[in-house]
Amino acid sequence: MSAVGRFDVHAFLRERGVPDDEIAAAEDQRTLPLLVIDQLLFPGRPRYDEDTLVDKVGVDRDYARALWRAMGFPGLPEGEVAFYDDDLEALRSAVIGDPMRELLPNLVHQTRVTSAAMTRIAEQSTDDIERLLNDLREQGAPDEEAVRLMVSVFQVERFEQLLWYIFRRQLRASLWRRLAAPEPGAPTTVGFVDLVRFAAVTENVADDELERLIVRFEEVAYDAIVDGGGRMVKMIGDAVMFVADDPERATLVAIDLVDAYARDDLLPPARAGLARGEVLARDGDYFGPPVNLAARIVDVARPSRVVVSDELRDALLPSGRFSFRRLPPKRLRGMGHPPIWAAARASD
Repeated sequence: MSAVGRFDVHAFLRERGVPDDEIAAAEDQRTLPLLVIDQLLFPGRPRYDEDTLVDKVGVDRDYARALWRAMGFPGLPEGEVAFYDDDLEALRSAVIGDPMRELLPNLVHQTRVTSAAMTRIAEQSTDDIERLLNDLREQGAPDEEAVRLMVSVFQVERFEQLLWYIFRRQLRASLWRRLAAPEPGAPTTVGFVDLVRFAAVTENVADDELERLIVRFEEVAYDAIVDGGGRMVKMIGDAVMFVADDPERATLVAIDLVDAYARDDLLPPARAGLARGEVLARDGDYFGPPVNLAARIVDVARPSRVVVSDELRDALLPSGRFSFRRLPPKRLRGMGHPPIWAAARASD
């Protein structure tokens, strides 16, 4: 018999202190998989309320509450036992001695940024678990069978190792990119690419088909941006924002993306808007006039067209790799009628 077949759900939960009545209630409410995943993530039972947790660590209560809020969780009722040994160790790791207390706001801010990124990862993992559970239920499998399968693939330690590895890789790349190469204030090219009429196209599609479209959109965008030497900043609904230090690379990424979506059988056509200038990089996002301008430009671009700002065109002209056509003046919200240009490869 396989390890999955030998797994005893009830014994697993009882060994971790889950009462029989709680197990029975979970079976009745069809939340048994959640109860098991709870024990995989936080084995055992909660042991501490807020007062006990704070007293054990010897940390300022307001600071502990600020960290908890920064993680995205609301305050708990007084006296509620909700914290585990893992919470205790995490809070201990966040304690800073008196000589470095000026760093406390930075740590709270870092917690907020990290939590925002981890929230998206958690939501994506929930998507996968939900899909697996629904598929098994549609096949008539009992929840105990679904639990056995999830336990076999749900390897918390391996996932932690992967996250730590990815973070180290990303941190190393970010440090060298930001601190070693460009001079302070070096211009950055910002691009927005969005799908045209995406809302209309997806208005009557089923959820699983909509998910296919979204995943396809993200795959095409991510691959083209990374392969072209750009950096994905974020997905915003049916749009993607990216940046690149090199203006030629950024423009080629936009052209390649627009071309890729035009050829794709699943997705509607796309359009792109790009601008160049000095930006503020903060918490993985970018701010400043070039960002605002690029976002306004994409709103007025026609399908399958790449439109660039005057400043970006000036930076691209010396290369001779692009052709430009000045577009009729268009009012950009809050920016008047700046010169904008349709850009293409010189051979196109």
